Amino acid sequence: MTEDQAITEMTDFLEQHGFTVERIPARSDARRPDVAVRLGEELYLIEQKSKGDDPNEKAREMEALRQTRIIDRAKPLRPRSVLSGILEDALEQIEAHPDAAIAFKIVWMTAWGVWRHANADSLIKGLYGLRHVFDVDDHGGEMQDCYYLGFSDFERYVEIDAVVIVDGESLRILANEFSPRYERFLQSQFAERFRQGVRDPRAHVATGDAHSLRGWDGNRQDVRAALNELAARLGVRRMETMDMNEIQVVANVDRFLADSGGGDSIP
Repeated sequence: MTEDQAITEMTDFLEQHGFTVERIPARSDARRPDVAVRLGEELYLIEQKSKGDDPNEKAREMEALRQTRIIDRAKPLRPRSVLSGILEDALEQIEAHPDAAIAFKIVWMTAWGVWRHANADSLIKGLYGLRHVFDVDDHGGEMQDCYYLGFSDFERYVEIDAVVIVDGESLRILANEFSPRYERFLQSQFAERFRQGVRDPRAHVATGDAHSLRGWDGNRQDVRAALNELAARLGVRRMETMDMNEIQVVANVDRFLADSGGGDSIP
């Protein structure tokens, strides 16, 4: 998917939901966001970015498939540092707009390709410094999310009001509680139109199904120290964290057919 295709899909989607979208032409001598979106008196400046599959990784997999019938592959579901650079660039473009001071500022991320779900999950973890944690003494308990256990891109880029992540099957709106417009954004028409897709960390923590280390001034590079702080806040002996992987299996159908001695190859 090209950036232009992603912008067109985003524009069509927003117009279908009642927003007025102005496409801002790209200029070589000035940086601007991709679109200015209006509904009533509200203005949203949106910069579209996309994250797809790594072409080098895909080439290595195709080569491996030529040598065998089946391969498995795994993608760690953890934050990736590449997101910080994407957000910094997007915010710079948004703030170059003359009306940036009165607008909500949104980064729209389109995840595509075979790893779109893994990439979307990694984006969310990086935005919120999110990790999955559990109480080692609660043998029947489940893992829960902990916000800001790691470094949070939202805490770094407080002028971004929200990041929208689209992965082909879902649309998620991730609210930035460090933004000075946090409460206003949650009451905006944009958040209201897509309420079911809004992720509000404060509301999530309030349900008791998640934790937060917001405001902790310790070293977030020291995961053990962060987990100890969380355990102390919860009044438990020890908390742990676990990174997950997305695992896929890929089959070379032509090789299977050739080895079985029948059938036509699949183009």
